[in-house]
Amino acid sequence: MVRAYQHRVFGVALRMLSSPAEAEEVAQEVFLRVHRSVAEFRGEAKLSTWLYAIAS
Repeated sequence: MVRAYQHRVFGVALRMLSSPAEAEEVAQEVFLRVHRSVAEFRGEAKLSTWLYAIAS
């Protein structure tokens, strides 16, 4: 999952923060949150939509 979405999540974070270092930290935090709460993913939306919601 990380390989499939890491560039997109990083891009979203970079557009919001304008700092590559901060965007990288946020992207890492997004994937940590996803890992911790993957059992809560109900599949009502695409996985990418869920990831972007967490990122924002």
